Formats: sequence, C-alpha cells, structure tokens
Amino acid sequence: MSSVTNLRTFRKQKAREEKRVTASEKSAKHGMSKADRVRIAAQEEARIRKLDAHQIEDE
Repeated sequence: MSSVTNLRTFRKQKAREEKRVTASEKSAKHGMSKADRVRIAAQEEARIRKLDAHQIEDE
C-alpha cells in the first residue's frame, strides 16, 4: 500500500516554495540589500555635505 498524503500540507509547501522562488527573482532583479542601500545613501549625503562646505557665497 502507498502512504497517505495530506493534500492541504502539500499545497501549503508548494505555495511556500513558489513564494521563495518569486522572492529570489525579485531580489536579483532589484539587486541591493538594505545594508548596501544604507551605505550608498550615507556616501551620497557625505558627498553633498562636502560639496556644500566648499561652496563660495557672494554677497
């Protein structure tokens, strides 16, 4: 005899696997982790501050 399979559990496992695949595709598509985004934002802000510090103001 074959073993009994719980279809509800099987469907849930299949849905979880599909979500994992979709998530990995999206992360590959959009590319950066949160740490990378934070690092780049900090570098950009430092660049802007440095540029503003060197600005010559005419009165």
